[in-house]
Amino acid sequence: MFWLKLRKVSVVVDSKHCSRIASKTWFLRTDRNLPSIAERLRVPEQALEAVALIRSAAAVVSQLEAAHWARYNLGAASGWVLLELALEGPTRPADLAASFLVTPGGMSQVIASLEKKGLVEKVRDSQDRRSLLVALTDKGRALFRKQLPELRQALEGIEEQIGKRRLEGLCTTLEDFLAALDPLSSGPE
Repeated sequence: MFWLKLRKVSVVVDSKHCSRIASKTWFLRTDRNLPSIAERLRVPEQALEAVALIRSAAAVVSQLEAAHWARYNLGAASGWVLLELALEGPTRPADLAASFLVTPGGMSQVIASLEKKGLVEKVRDSQDRRSLLVALTDKGRALFRKQLPELRQALEGIEEQIGKRRLEGLCTTLEDFLAALDPLSSGPE
C-alpha cells in the first residue's frame, strides 16, 4: 500500500484498487478463462498469462503515472521527459525520442508543450552549434524537485510492499522476457 496524492486529496492505492484496474484489461477480465483461451488459440498458457499480467501491470502503472503528473498539470510523457533532462542534462530531441521509443514528431509535441509551460528551452549545442538541445529552465528544475518526494515515496512504498529481493527477481525475469521478445520485434529478415 502506498500514498498517491491527487490534486489536494491524498488517496491510498492498494493492491485491491490496482487489481480492480487490472481486471478491466482485456485478458484479465473476470469473465475470461485463460486456459480455455490458450487452448482455443493453441498458444502456450503460461506465455499468454505472462503477457496478460505484464499488460495489466503496464495499465496500472500508466494510470498511476498519469495521476502523479496530473497533479503538476503534466501528462506522463512530459513528466518523464522532465526527469530525463534533470538526470542527464541538455539532450538532443532525437535522443529523447529514441530513449522513450516515440517518433521524433511525437517528441516534438511533448517538447513544445513543456516549452509553452516554461519548463524547458531549446539551447545551442556548444559542441555542434548547428544542433539544438532541450534543457530544463529554472522553473522546470523547481518542478522536478517539487515532485521528487512524492515519486520517491511511491517507489519506496512499492519496494516496502513487495520486498527488494522479489523486485530484483522480477527485474531479472522481465529482462529475460524482453530479451526473448527482441528477435520477435525485428520482424522477418
